[in-house]
Amino acid sequence: MTNKDFQNTIAILISIAIVCFIIFFNFKKRNKRNEKRTKNDLARYYTISKPTLANWIKHFHPEISPFEWKSKRFLTSEEYENILNFFGKDKTLVLNKKGIFIACESDYKILTGSVKSHLKKIGITEDIWKKCSVFPPRITQQIFVAMNGEDKDTRSATNSL
Repeated sequence: MTNKDFQNTIAILISIAIVCFIIFFNFKKRNKRNEKRTKNDLARYYTISKPTLANWIKHFHPEISPFEWKSKRFLTSEEYENILNFFGKDKTLVLNKKGIFIACESDYKILTGSVKSHLKKIGITEDIWKKCSVFPPRITQQIFVAMNGEDKDTRSATNSL
C-alpha cells in the first residue's frame, strides 16, 4: 500500500465517521421530538394531581374534550408543549384560592366578589369558580389582573405560602 492509498483510505474513513455522526444526531433529535410524555409528567410539572389536571382540561382547555383526554395514555412532545403554552409555564402561578387572596393581600370574600364581577374577563364561569380549587397559571394571572387592574408579581407572596 502506497502513501497515497493510505491517505485516500484515511479520508474515506473520516468521511464515513462524519456521515455516521450526522445521522446519529439527526436520529437522536427526531426521537426527542417524537418522545412520548404522560399525563403524570404534565401533572408533576405543575405539582398537581392527575385529577386536578383532568379538571383543568375539562374546564379550561376548549380544544381537548374530556372524553379524548380520558382515553389518551400518552402525549406527544408537541401536545405536551401546546398544553404548557396554553395553561402557562410559570409554575409559581399555580395557586389555590387561599394562595390567590394572600398574594393579592385580600380576603376570600373580596376575591370571590371580584372574580364574580369579572368572570368574562377572567375566562371562567361562576360554576367553574366553585368547582375548581387550584388554577392554572393563565387563569391565576387573569384573576390578578381582575383584582388589581394590572399584572402582579407573586414570587414573594407565593414563597411565603
